[in-house]
Amino acid sequence: MSYQFTRLRSAITVERIVTVHYFEYSADYAFPGEAHNFWEFVYVDRGPVTVTAGGETRTLSKDEIIFHRPGEFHTLRSDGGTPNLVVIAFACGSPAMSFFENKVLRVDPDLRVNLQHIIREAQLAFSSDLNDPQLTRLRRREEPAFGSEQLIRLFLEEFLIELLRRSGSGSHASTRHTITRQFTPTHRDGAGDPAFDLVVDYMERHIGQQLRLEDICRDTLISRSAVQKLFREVTGGGVMDYFTDQKIHYAKLMIRERKMNFTQIAQALGYSSIHYLSRQFRQKTGMTLTEFSRSVL
Repeated sequence: MSYQFTRLRSAITVERIVTVHYFEYSADYAFPGEAHNFWEFVYVDRGPVTVTAGGETRTLSKDEIIFHRPGEFHTLRSDGGTPNLVVIAFACGSPAMSFFENKVLRVDPDLRVNLQHIIREAQLAFSSDLNDPQLTRLRRREEPAFGSEQLIRLFLEEFLIELLRRSGSGSHASTRHTITRQFTPTHRDGAGDPAFDLVVDYMERHIGQQLRLEDICRDTLISRSAVQKLFREVTGGGVMDYFTDQKIHYAKLMIRERKMNFTQIAQALGYSSIHYLSRQFRQKTGMTLTEFSRSVL
């Protein structure tokens, strides 16, 4: 038999990365504005923020994203809060990028995981402080994680393609009629307590990361002693133990959906290896990942 290769086509190709930011603005922050010769998008992890671009001023809330095309002058300012933003600048000459011009889109929870992966891989690939709003160049680590830069490109391209599919029409539209949420909220024993709900919401939005207690306290503006006392009173356990319970809860959901293998589930939940997830899963459930998967069947 004579075999023939099929060259894979690329709909969107990211040639170069400029910067990757994840930071919290102060309540009075105002960026005077700039224009540059590359693409940039601003995703609101916590809002609101006011953005001016292309002569229009818009207020963006949580889970909304806006794209700035090359050469477009844009400004940004906090809008009465301390918003958390993901800002990624990149070079891409693909014609399909024209779809994103002059649009504000909403990011689904499962697509948000892609952004978490990009940030994680950027931390592994570069030594630059991603929390620095003045960052203009990414400095490579002397010993970066294997393949981290390539994964940044792949996660970013997947994010752009899926966002276009889900928001597009005609030839760009996805053939799927429904999008299944990868994550669903966990049961909250302390529902009704604003501080508890705030922390749990934060955990759910960062379920794909390796959080520390210091991260939670800093980003929710609750002191270490206060949040520890709150979780002891509401759950009878510790803050990080609750976060682990959340991860195991989501691992069960993803195993039931049967769309990802164990390694992919571990990556989606921010585990450094499948072995770490396996160990915690058995400690919490008394079953191995394989045993639980068989029990679902």
